[in-house]
Amino acid sequence: MRTFPETASEYIQLAERAVDRFSLSQNIDDLFTAILVTAHSFDFFHRENKGRPAEEADKQAFGIENPDWKIIRQLCNGGTRARLTAVGDPNLCPSAERAIPDRTV
Repeated sequence: MRTFPETASEYIQLAERAVDRFSLSQNIDDLFTAILVTAHSFDFFHRENKGRPAEEADKQAFGIENPDWKIIRQLCNGGTRARLTAVGDPNLCPSAERAIPDRTV
């Protein structure tokens, strides 16, 4: 069983494996995984080197230097927006009150 990456190097290796997996499978789920992991690899790299989460200005500057990453990030953001448009706001962290069905009789 693999554990979640703890360093930028491990996270980048995860992104490379995801891209390789998509290359072999040509599956849409594998494509989305590859895009998502690649887009967020910068967050791990930045946090490790700067000691804080990446801010939008950091991502813009990195995107200028790395246009391929910028395109991947735009694809990831576009996929997220498309999902929100199709499904509505996801309830990613339901409160305990909403997660437990109402038992009143």
